[in-house]
Amino acid sequence: MRFFKALAIYIAADMLCLFIDLTFSVMDNPLIKALNAVCSAGIMIIMLASFAMKSAAEDMKQERRSGVSSCRYAVQSAFGTAFVPFASWAALMFSLGSEPGLYRWHKLLNAGFLRIYNVIEQSAYSSDVSAGEAFLMLPLAIVPPASFIVTYALVKKGIISAE
Repeated sequence: MRFFKALAIYIAADMLCLFIDLTFSVMDNPLIKALNAVCSAGIMIIMLASFAMKSAAEDMKQERRSGVSSCRYAVQSAFGTAFVPFASWAALMFSLGSEPGLYRWHKLLNAGFLRIYNVIEQSAYSSDVSAGEAFLMLPLAIVPPASFIVTYALVKKGIISAE
């Protein structure tokens, strides 16, 4: 169940980022584009971190009631936040060199980093993306699950308060 909840949170964050990206796409100013890239990535990270804080708080309550510690739900949620970025990156790797390919869909499915992807490769076609550019995009696929995992761990250790 947590997998689907995490996936839904990721999709909601992605839709919000896509709205922000499309709203600012008409701006030609490089400063606005840079701010848009930072804001979109920040929205994605903050929404997933907020979900991680709520999940950790729920898990800590459950652990206090049952007395049994489990990281099963955290792992399910981490996979939920990692599913779309890694699946779209893997699909992009398989479509490199093909026309039109999946690069345009990869950018839309990872809208939190759309401006960054446009800096790496501005074209919408997979045939224009080199293997080096595709591997340069891999760390961006790691950011969503990493933001969840790091925040979850910090809340569980008591470094960040979930309240």
